[in-house]
Formats: sequence, structure tokens, C-alpha cells
Amino acid sequence: MKLIMTDTFDKVVISKACSIKADKDSTISKTVSLQVSFEGVTLNDVFQKAMNSTVISWQNGQGRKNFDTWTTNQVVPISFKAPGRVQVDPIAATLAVFPGMDKAKQEALILQLMEYAKSNVEPDEALELEEETILD
Repeated sequence: MKLIMTDTFDKVVISKACSIKADKDSTISKTVSLQVSFEGVTLNDVFQKAMNSTVISWQNGQGRKNFDTWTTNQVVPISFKAPGRVQVDPIAATLAVFPGMDKAKQEALILQLMEYAKSNVEPDEALELEEETILD
């Protein structure tokens, strides 16, 4: 399949957990899961957004660091780097959403964790909880 920059995404939704505060001075934070829809977004739109972050990182890093070596209108080849995978502590993530769950979901989650603990699965597999159990 060959893609062109004007191709649009259809039924693509990506979830990402984030922490928010009411304002910058607040000591209370909440963790929410954003579901970002890319419906109707073109491949070009996604690449332009990725380019913006890449350019800003370069400007604030190597661009400034080596400012005296650059000439006006110089072409500087750089490689796009995918963002590193963020390591999320599954226990901390579970504890963060646990207070927001109703009692029935809390009990269901506890039972599910107990079943995992009794089984002979690897520790990493045991902590891969179904997202719907935690976030519904």
C-alpha cells in the first residue's frame, strides 16, 4: 500500500494518560485518559506536527550549541527520532485511578488482581490489566 500526504485517517483513535492540575500552583492533580481522534486528519498534518517538535528540539539543542558554525540558508540534515517509550509503573497507575472507580469496579479489579497473583504468569503479564477494567 502506497500512502500519499493527502491521505486521511479513518477511525484512528489513540489514548494517552496525562496528569492535570487546576492551575500551576495547585497541589492536587488528577490523572485522565485522553482519547485523541485523528478522523479526517491528513498524513501531512501528522508529519507537520511531528516536524514542529523536531525543529524546536533542534533549535534549543544543537542549533544554539553550534550557532557559530551555521551559515545563513545552510541545509542541516537531521534524523527524526521517535519519542522514547515512557515507563509507567503499573501499580502507581492502578492506584491513581482506583479512588475514582465505583465500589463494584474496585472489587472487580481486586478480584482480577488476586486471580493474577494465583496464576503462574510472568510478573509483567500479571500487571497488564485490561484498560476497560481500569478506565470504564
